[in-house]
Amino acid sequence: MVYLREHTQYHLKFTNKNKGTYAPLFIFIIFIRPFLEICIIFDPKTMQITYKTDVMPETTAIIAVYESAGLNRPTKDKSRIAEMYANSNLIVTAWDKEKLVGIARALTDFCYSCYLSDLAVRKEYQKQGIGKELISVTKGIIGERTMLLLLSASTAMEYYPKVGFEKVKNGFVIRRTI
Repeated sequence: MVYLREHTQYHLKFTNKNKGTYAPLFIFIIFIRPFLEICIIFDPKTMQITYKTDVMPETTAIIAVYESAGLNRPTKDKSRIAEMYANSNLIVTAWDKEKLVGIARALTDFCYSCYLSDLAVRKEYQKQGIGKELISVTKGIIGERTMLLLLSASTAMEYYPKVGFEKVKNGFVIRRTI
């Protein structure tokens, strides 16, 4: 049974930097108990992206997103990718109809810290705000009391400050051996 708690609709206009025109964008956010949120962003001229937290994508679909995005993950080891997701407790997905186009994978206690271990968007869907929205949905679920942290790929170091992350220097790592 699904309990509808709140339904909000936002009407926004964004500038299309390539054409210099404005296009309407409609955002529908539906909150469903517990920790289930579905957000639909709809631009009538282009596509419909749906964000979900109640779906575990097929491992092959996850691998396809990683490979398209250029994310360095063990994509040749399907069982390891499946295990990574089986042991994660917050997964936010972005869909264009039935196609997985983006994913955020995190580990969290929902009250103090959340480690965003993966953020990937298919190459052809990048620069459309999907990664930013995956982060926003993640942050919305973990709440204001919970810190969101990550390790960035070197190619994404300039991206994260643009979406609200602060660069820190007080971190340490013990690298994996395999």
